[in-house]
Amino acid sequence: MVLTEEGLSFTAKDRKGNDMENLYTIPEAAKKTRMSQAWWRMKVYQKKLRFLRIGRRVLIPESTITSLLAESVIDLRQSS
Repeated sequence: MVLTEEGLSFTAKDRKGNDMENLYTIPEAAKKTRMSQAWWRMKVYQKKLRFLRIGRRVLIPESTITSLLAESVIDLRQSS
């Protein structure tokens, strides 16, 4: 258990004791990225990003958030 700015964070472990990837609900992903919940719900509905659906619950892997942010970076030196 780790205390972060967002609150308590629990790191899950698999059966072998390896760390598992963090999963975020849509409100948590929206807060983490400062994007609207509606944007996240639209992308899930359109199946434009990776997510897990367990029953009615939708979870966003941390790698999806990281890759989305990495792809969104604009390098100003490359523009003409």
